[in-house]
Amino acid sequence: MTQGQPTRFGYVVALPGEQRALRRGYARVRAARAPTMVRQALGAAAAHTAAQRLVADGANVLVSFGVAAGLKRGLQTGTVLIADRVCWQRQDYLTDGAIVAALAAPDTGLAPIRVGAHLGYADIVHAVADKQSLYETHAALGLDQESGAVAAAASDAGVSVVVVRVIVDSAMTPLPAQVARWNAANGTTRYGQLALDVIRSPGLILALPRMARQFDVALRQLERAGAILAGIGLGNA
Repeated sequence: MTQGQPTRFGYVVALPGEQRALRRGYARVRAARAPTMVRQALGAAAAHTAAQRLVADGANVLVSFGVAAGLKRGLQTGTVLIADRVCWQRQDYLTDGAIVAALAAPDTGLAPIRVGAHLGYADIVHAVADKQSLYETHAALGLDQESGAVAAAASDAGVSVVVVRVIVDSAMTPLPAQVARWNAANGTTRYGQLALDVIRSPGLILALPRMARQFDVALRQLERAGAILAGIGLGNA
């Protein structure tokens, strides 16, 4: 972002719950208007298109906002990840240092928080061993499917990028192999498919309540992060 230029955030979110958390965060800040440049896009290809459209709409800072898988051991559900660089398709993309510093400032009250590398990855990672392997390769704190594509689109357009993600499944938490089937292309839950998978694999019943609790924790943290972003936007208006 050019110094002295008003900040116009354009948000890419993958899931409806993430968008609701962002809007609730903005609502916490009295002087902030609801964010208008928000596009929902699940997966790398959709996120890249969404990011391009946000730039066309006038965004000069693209924000990848949502949940993530943890890769570094010891980082628990609810840890806020602020990327200082994004690894995507063998390239590293630097994020906006000033906004990263503002998000990570001690007086924000946002905790626990970690600043470090973030991995863009095309697939959902289910196994603990695979998460560990990716950490050893990339030294990234977490990963998601959209941030890499958003960072690449920002670089192509000559605008800044920020990645704000919250760990939902930690590095030591496996995910059911069926989880990729449970979201439609628009990010909504495919309850019919979920029910069918539970019938076929009754053991999923044990995992679902834990996953719901983890997602709820992550969304509450995203709401707090959204409020801080709203304040940053006001300060740079």
